[in-house]
Amino acid sequence: MAYRNIVVINNKPVELNTLTKEEQERLAEAWNRRAAQAVNYKEEKTA
Repeated sequence: MAYRNIVVINNKPVELNTLTKEEQERLAEAWNRRAAQAVNYKEEKTA
């Protein structure tokens, strides 16, 4: 069995392994931020 990580970007399915390292990191940060908000985590802005 093979696992494929696919996301939809601009209505097109894209495999995560085809994205650049920077794009993968940016997506991970966005997903983590959204998951944290889902459990009512409040991000504090620091200097």
